[in-house]
Order: sequence, then C-alpha cells, then structure tokens
Amino acid sequence: MIDFSSARRGLLVGAMLAGLFIGAFIPAVGKAAGPWHIELHFLAFALVGSVLTACLWRLHWYWHGIIIVVIPVIHEICEIWGHHHGLEVMDIIIDIGGGLTGVIAWYAMKKFTAKY
Repeated sequence: MIDFSSARRGLLVGAMLAGLFIGAFIPAVGKAAGPWHIELHFLAFALVGSVLTACLWRLHWYWHGIIIVVIPVIHEICEIWGHHHGLEVMDIIIDIGGGLTGVIAWYAMKKFTAKY
C-alpha cells in the first residue's frame, strides 16, 4: 500500500472532488462525453470510489459506502444548477454503482495483495 501523509491524502481527495464538482457546473464537460456518457460516469465514479477508499482507508467500510452514495447525489444537484436540466436519477444510479465498484475493487486489491 502506498503510504501517503495525511495532508497528501486530504489534498488528493480534495482535488479529485473539486474537479468533479467544478465539472458539474460546466455544461461542455457533459456534452464532450457524447455517446460515452454512461460509461464515463461509471468510470469516473469508480475512480472516485477507489481513490477515496485508498486515501481514507482508516474509516470503517460502511462510511465508504455512505460517502459513495452521498457524493453522486450532491454531484447531480450541482449538475441541475450548472447544466440547467432536471434530475437524472439514472445518472445517480450509475454513479453509485461505479463508486461502489471502486470501493469493492480497492478492498479486493487490498485483500489479495496482502498475502504477498
């Protein structure tokens, strides 16, 4: 496991979330995805889930799950204001699925690499 200091972990999580939420206010970001919109939502939040879990690894697993459910909801609210569209429940479901996949992937990687 990479050993980051607390300040670096906080900076990494903060920068990642800042980029995610700033992008929610820029309509061109959503339009640039084109036909890959769903896949990029899933991949982005899988990355969020794995980075968040890696950086905040001392939290209990259920906190990772709670955070990964809350972040997509807040992100979608920001998109409603930034992109001026209605609530996209499917995006929230995809984002939560991607985030939980990232969390589970990190825990699986930790479990399987701990042996070596």
